Amino acid sequence: MNEARKQTTAMEVGEVSEYVGKKVIELIEEAIQMQADEGKFYTIYYIWHRYRKDPYANNTIHIYPMNRMTRPSPYQDPNHALWSVRNMNEVKLEWSVMDQGMRDYVKANPNEFHNDTVKSAHDYSADKLESIDDYIVDGNII
Repeated sequence: MNEARKQTTAMEVGEVSEYVGKKVIELIEEAIQMQADEGKFYTIYYIWHRYRKDPYANNTIHIYPMNRMTRPSPYQDPNHALWSVRNMNEVKLEWSVMDQGMRDYVKANPNEFHNDTVKSAHDYSADKLESIDDYIVDGNII
């Protein structure tokens, strides 16, 4: 790890975005398959990923996936994304939350990112990520 740190102190976003994109798709597919293998067929559930930079290796990002029955708040963590899975085969990006530096970069360079990512950056800044689904548990509004 120390050798890696000596070789680089910074990384361009584009250098890791292709790998991260492939890894995220792989993790979503694994999560859906895991639900199917366990025989759990829900009308809707969520796949939530938290992203963390390694404090000791600047070129390392950790992804922590989690399947959830309830929709988490988009404001509880600075780097995460949420997908909904309906009927075991319809996957939809609900939102992607980035830290302030990344949001600024995405908004300043919209042509380098998918439209959904740019929209999420703007929606988060405008406090427009919440949905009525954020307040529904077992079919009841909480």
